[in-house]
Amino acid sequence: MMIWIFFAVSVAVGFVLLGVSQHNDRKRRDALAELSKQLGLELNWQLPSEEANAFQRFELAHKGQGRSSNTTLSADDGMTRLAIFEHTFVSGSGKNQNRSYYVIGMARDDRLNAPAMSLQPRNWMHSVSALFGAKTVDFPDDPTFVQRVAVKGAFPELVRAFLKEPAREFIRGTPRLQMATDGDTLILIKPRLRLKAENVRPTMDETLRLLKALLPQDKDS
Repeated sequence: MMIWIFFAVSVAVGFVLLGVSQHNDRKRRDALAELSKQLGLELNWQLPSEEANAFQRFELAHKGQGRSSNTTLSADDGMTRLAIFEHTFVSGSGKNQNRSYYVIGMARDDRLNAPAMSLQPRNWMHSVSALFGAKTVDFPDDPTFVQRVAVKGAFPELVRAFLKEPAREFIRGTPRLQMATDGDTLILIKPRLRLKAENVRPTMDETLRLLKALLPQDKDS
């Protein structure tokens, strides 16, 4: 008898939690829809095909299982195409299954012309990986930069030429920055974050500041 009572209570709690989750998700979507109207942004509940194709160039797009890129707010000024979206995937299995959430800021601009590379804060895992042959890009003229961030790219000389001092200065001044570039596209990566109305504008602003720091500098400026 007690087993059935426990089972019934567990089912009831599960339904309550599901209802609360669905209610919160509706509120989140409504707030995003309202924000898109206020800012004049294009809203799509799935990642548009052009952005989806661009995202496929990056390692993050292929991690885990049950991958989903959705809830996209975008803008285009004729030169830069900006998209903010949520990406999620599942890792592990069974009781150890875990869903990871990311907010991605993507900027596409023909002026960028970036090498395929990724950058994240340096941590102890990079030291361990180095013992097994993993390599990061070295910057002999900027050792403090290398101490703070780990940069990966198949062509180190192109990465070093791309990350000139104005870009490195921006990176040094941006705590916990994670990003990747390839050709005309860069992505700003915000891990462990759901896309909500309150973090759309900050992500847009940071993505555009990052793009500005990475674009070729005007020789007259």
